[in-house]
Formats: sequence, structure tokens, C-alpha cells
Amino acid sequence: RAVESRSYLWMYAACLLFGFALHAHPTTLPLGLLIGIVFLRMRTPGPRQAWNAVLCVALILLPFAPLLVDAPA
Repeated sequence: RAVESRSYLWMYAACLLFGFALHAHPTTLPLGLLIGIVFLRMRTPGPRQAWNAVLCVALILLPFAPLLVDAPA
């Protein structure tokens, strides 16, 4: 849907859900390739592309935030 409608909202949803899936089980890591391919197909030149990439990575890492905050434990 992200590619068909050229909607970054769908892309952000896919990134967040991929983060949850990766947090649940690491065998979903190959799905990251699909996220990357879709992200490249939706590419728009300029600084907005960098912002979209940063936001997508942040959404993927969001489910891991408790682990990142309390790493020593």
C-alpha cells in the first residue's frame, strides 16, 4: 500500500510493525529487505528522504527502547 498510494504513513506503519515483529522473533529479519526495497521505490530526492529514513529507523527501534535505556540490566 505504501508504494501504490505513495503514502509515507503506510511506510511508517510498516516500519513500526516490523520493529515489533523483530522484537518478537529475530527470524523476521529478512523482512527488513522488503522494507528497504519499498523505501527505495518511494524515494524522493532532497532532505526529506533523509528525514523519512531517520524516522523509519527510529520506528523500527522503538520496541527496543526499554532494552536500550536499561542496557546494563
